[in-house]
Amino acid sequence: MVGSLEMKEANTSTAWVKKTYQTKGQDPLGVQAPSIHIYGELLPGITNATDRARYYSFYPWLIWAYEQQSRPKNRADLQEWVRRSDCLFTMVAVRHRIATGDEASSNHEQALVGRDTLGPAVSALKPGEELRLSHYAVTEDENPNRYFKNPLGGLAQYYLGTLDALDLMTRSRQAVANIDVGGSVLAQKMDLAVNRLLFASTVWTDIVTTDILDALSSFCPRQLPQSPEEHSGLSHGASCRQMSYRKRFLKHQSMRGVSVAVFGKFRDVFIEFCYHGYQLGVLRDISPNISCVINYMK
Repeated sequence: MVGSLEMKEANTSTAWVKKTYQTKGQDPLGVQAPSIHIYGELLPGITNATDRARYYSFYPWLIWAYEQQSRPKNRADLQEWVRRSDCLFTMVAVRHRIATGDEASSNHEQALVGRDTLGPAVSALKPGEELRLSHYAVTEDENPNRYFKNPLGGLAQYYLGTLDALDLMTRSRQAVANIDVGGSVLAQKMDLAVNRLLFASTVWTDIVTTDILDALSSFCPRQLPQSPEEHSGLSHGASCRQMSYRKRFLKHQSMRGVSVAVFGKFRDVFIEFCYHGYQLGVLRDISPNISCVINYMK
């Protein structure tokens, strides 16, 4: 027919026109950033690498204690102070577990920086023998005794970002420092329960013995409840004297509490599901807590 369009079936085939290749990125689906943002909102100030609560007070205390010392200060000196102190803090925890006969490392040195290197050394240390902090605080890549690679140890690697976000510390290219209304006040609360002079003298004399580690046992994370002012500061934001900082700290603390409550509900649902099967009523029980989280995040 004139003016009509005749449709014919075409025989077609498809084929790859380019060789396939494997994506080498760590996040090919692009879900990492949203996930990090979500858990950052639900658990502010906590990451998958910040496992021990006492580091939130120990690192501000470490910088504050360094500032109190009457010695020439520079970047290299600060780095040596942080690295040796990192080692000593972990050594104290390992020794405290051994001295108390507590076999649960989770109560003492678990998740502490350099534990895998420093733990065996302290375990093998006998009365009358000595260890050198500088032996493990080295920075050379080829040295097998190096406790940690980052020049500022666990502070820069794991905790400085969260401490900065909580307005406890601040960082720059040249140095790290406490924020007066946060980190310095919390540091002074910790200082009430520990022997700062002995800790500092041990760091700079570079000698560690079982007697010294025992005398510094108050630094062990297990001893945090024995430091009531510090414990209160970490729990309730009492270190933040100015209202704006205190409100922010308390908001973070409240958000963490709500998140933990919701996670607990999900745990209960999972157990209920495993043993009794799917129950809509159990799922409905979660909704008030989820609503609370959503409203809080707005």
